[in-house]
Amino acid sequence: MDINNVIDKAFGLYMPQVREEITELATMVNYRRKFRENYNILEIGTKFGGTFLIWNEIVGGNGHCFSIDMCDGGLHGGIGDERMDERNRWFAENYKNCHFIRGNSHLAKTNRELFRQMNENKLNGFDFVFIDGDHSYEGVKQDFEIYKQFCRPGGLIAFHDIIDSPKHRERGVYVNQFWNEVKDQYPSTQIIYGDNDWGGIGVLEMPA
Repeated sequence: MDINNVIDKAFGLYMPQVREEITELATMVNYRRKFRENYNILEIGTKFGGTFLIWNEIVGGNGHCFSIDMCDGGLHGGIGDERMDERNRWFAENYKNCHFIRGNSHLAKTNRELFRQMNENKLNGFDFVFIDGDHSYEGVKQDFEIYKQFCRPGGLIAFHDIIDSPKHRERGVYVNQFWNEVKDQYPSTQIIYGDNDWGGIGVLEMPA
């Protein structure tokens, strides 16, 4: 698979990522996929679907990709029901085994729906979880505490926007505070390029 071509396609859908950072993360995830017949991915916060496209390309139909996403509201807002419907239809037409859960990732009913769909598809965990939803300190911490249980032993959990910068703080983004608390508790990797004014990806490996 040509990762650079996949990244180009993802930016075509819109993706607020630093190219070098998302390329390195995609390369890391794609490498690990090679060692599992069925690789399953959960993304929290999908918006227009750029990163979700990457995960679907990596899985290649030999696994499942799940999205949990709010249609509106939240710190960064959503894209609304109509555009979300269009997005979901496009993915269903272009990729196998896409699953969309519309709702607040922090609510129990959302977790129950994820359990239900996992059971329906005979999944017992995810190999990779990408957390890019609520960017407040409390929000990202809650997403981690809830969804780490869905990550299989030895799997990866990644966070977007771990840099502390004026641009982040102006938008109420405090992922860096939680990242600094948790990064030494697990094997971790920081992916940071550019002039440190936005972005940054942190990756944790769950205990085997």
